[in-house]
Amino acid sequence: MKIENPTLFPADALPIIGPRGEPLLTVIVKGTFLYGQGVTEVADEQLPIAYGDSYNNGNGDVYYESDIVPYKKKTDIVLNATAIAPDETPAKSVQVAVKVGEIEKRLLVFGERFWNHAGVLSRGYTMTDTKPFLRRPIVYEDAFGGVDEVSGAYCNENLVGKGMYSSKPKQNLAGKPLPCIEDPHDLIGCIDDRPQPVGFGFYSRSWQPRVAYAGTYDQAWRNKRCPLPPKDFDPLFYNGAHPDLQIDGYLKGNEPVVLRNLTPDGETAFQLPGIKVLCKIERRGEEGNKENPALVMNPDTLFIETEQRRYCIVWRVATAVVDLSAAEVAQVTIGIYPGWQAPGCMSCGTVE
Repeated sequence: MKIENPTLFPADALPIIGPRGEPLLTVIVKGTFLYGQGVTEVADEQLPIAYGDSYNNGNGDVYYESDIVPYKKKTDIVLNATAIAPDETPAKSVQVAVKVGEIEKRLLVFGERFWNHAGVLSRGYTMTDTKPFLRRPIVYEDAFGGVDEVSGAYCNENLVGKGMYSSKPKQNLAGKPLPCIEDPHDLIGCIDDRPQPVGFGFYSRSWQPRVAYAGTYDQAWRNKRCPLPPKDFDPLFYNGAHPDLQIDGYLKGNEPVVLRNLTPDGETAFQLPGIKVLCKIERRGEEGNKENPALVMNPDTLFIETEQRRYCIVWRVATAVVDLSAAEVAQVTIGIYPGWQAPGCMSCGTVE
């Protein structure tokens, strides 16, 4: 199989097993862009397609999830971001937000704070004063969740977070840390509160609700289905963004993006490129090669790195093949519109 790619963006075509066990050819294109206040441009350094996960400091927290999935039913919006106090003045809390088109997600980021006894004779707890901060990474370790080592209670929506404690059995929780990243509409108020964990990063495959989409791996699956996915596997498992940052459908292009208190500017706004990525698949046949109509690829992943002022868009499309050898596919050709020329001809075009 030959890949003809005159664009600036990395591309690949991979035979892969689909969610029903069907053989698919998935074509992936990944574009990297730089952004500033009101501007966006193609980056000179294009990040490669990720064939595996990468991690933050080796602590198990996924920095960027693998691009290798058959397709996504929704669009993932993911950020690697840091909350920045306005005017470079230390603050006890900072509200941050990302808005892409019509979807917006706000978080309230606090400095360090802990539980403290309400009084010598009291069984209740109060919060200590919050330590001001200038910058604080937005990571799930600082969101509500985690495991209570005393009671064994755990948060199945975020196993690496903090703040998950149980008052039974009786234990001294004074000095235990509170979550620092919260939903401003669902703030923790007491030990027994169980707010939903929030964040901007990739959401672990082993956390609810995502893990439930993986299906049932029981003895019946081992006997009759393995190594194919279970029959109750849901392709929503492929979506890696926080559930609040998964968009129904796909990006259209030209969406405005607004970042609040995630850059030193306070608010940064720019626009996604108004381009379409397409591919043509040439298949071998008894009477020679046959070129299928062009397929429009879905922009199903937007990953923003605020420290680098950079973002990636991943376009993807899947088509059926006879088997995982994809031997009938002679050539895959990538093109970008604007720049899409007459039928049968592609060029890389420009980002305007």
